[in-house]
Amino acid sequence: MATADSNVVTPFTTMAKARGITTAELAAELNISVDVVSSDYVSAKDTPSSARDAKVAHALARSLVNELPTNFVDLDGESLRTSSNSIKTAIDSYENSNGADSLNTVDFVLNGATVTNETVISDLKSYLVGDSPTRWHFVSMNTSYATGEGVFMIEFGEDTYDIAQGDAWEYGNSYSIDGNDLIVDGADFTREKFEGKTWHFIIDDSQTQTPDPMLLEITFNANGSTSTIYGNSEETGTWDLSDGNLTIDDGAGDVAEFSYVLNSSHLMVMIELDRDFNGSVDAYSLATQDKNLAQSIVDKWVK
Repeated sequence: MATADSNVVTPFTTMAKARGITTAELAAELNISVDVVSSDYVSAKDTPSSARDAKVAHALARSLVNELPTNFVDLDGESLRTSSNSIKTAIDSYENSNGADSLNTVDFVLNGATVTNETVISDLKSYLVGDSPTRWHFVSMNTSYATGEGVFMIEFGEDTYDIAQGDAWEYGNSYSIDGNDLIVDGADFTREKFEGKTWHFIIDDSQTQTPDPMLLEITFNANGSTSTIYGNSEETGTWDLSDGNLTIDDGAGDVAEFSYVLNSSHLMVMIELDRDFNGSVDAYSLATQDKNLAQSIVDKWVK
């Protein structure tokens, strides 16, 4: 959403609108040129006179996008101000130690009151392979396949990969890479990850080896209630955390429990425990706050 003094829509114009201030006033608070904040700050990184401010603005904008709610009516100007100040402080500190150019290679992720740094991955192959082959563990999100195959390991080389299931190895397979999203090890679920946020769950609802992708939009309210949208239907329920696991009760007797597996700043991988498909088995799923990304994954899955 743009303010009256800006011709573009950015996280900065949205935050200024939510707080009821001008973009110029926000720029002054952030100590970033108003010309940069109210324009295309990505392109401005190539202009010497604006390059420093543009790099700071781009780093801050990348982080603020993750703090914005799905619906404008849920915007909380004061909450955004607090988040922005925490992230900007971390950016300033990092810039002072490493220089403005370094901001192009780092994302600043706010988790509760803590801001952490994550390296921006522009080349997934370099990450997967690195200076030597690396080993990764995979499991199918399709419950039928996951039950039969279990967790398997892949070792990536420069152009080929080797795959292991149990003690059996298959060598010399070729591979290609499409996409650059990085997933890193994490810990248990935290309330800050859900309170006041909307997550889009991608689940394979199939009971066979033919996938049946399902997309759920779940809003986790601070009072412990949920709003779930599936297709054209909407229902309310409750949510809670117990022993690090997430539980969602649809209010009609169906309680789903999710265990944390992996996470990045944009994606979470989790297990739905004891999902009842002709016997209790665990089912893997993805969750993201990016609605367009979630829909894109489902659209490509069903092709």
